[in-house]
Amino acid sequence: MKEGTYQTLVALIEKHYWAPKDGFSKTTTIADDLGIDGPDGIELMQLVATEFDLQMDDFNWVKYFTPDGCNPFILLLRPWRHKMSQRWIEFFQFDLFCGKAPLTLQHICECIGAGRWFDDPQLQVERIETESGPRK
Repeated sequence: MKEGTYQTLVALIEKHYWAPKDGFSKTTTIADDLGIDGPDGIELMQLVATEFDLQMDDFNWVKYFTPDGCNPFILLLRPWRHKMSQRWIEFFQFDLFCGKAPLTLQHICECIGAGRWFDDPQLQVERIETESGPRK
């Protein structure tokens, strides 16, 4: 990842949105750390695609951002999501209402370097481990 790309991405976010109190890092997540979610998240990714000439054909916004509007009950359970079993996560439909895969600045920069969007391979490994236990 080029440092210039990272700095330009941070400047873009600061210009159109805001900077977190703790500052930016490569592991800063768009939805959780910056609070940019739903339609705002989609708008940010469109800005990134335009600014960096990034092909977004394979970008699935539902994987990374919640839809506009949310069930308040689900929001109350969100802090304990990581402690819940997969069965409860599916029952409460967290994939529809309470966040998605973490979208980090580092991953966005890697996609910019490649010139096209791709899903984070590490994320796939983590999802497999979460659903079926640790990989052997």
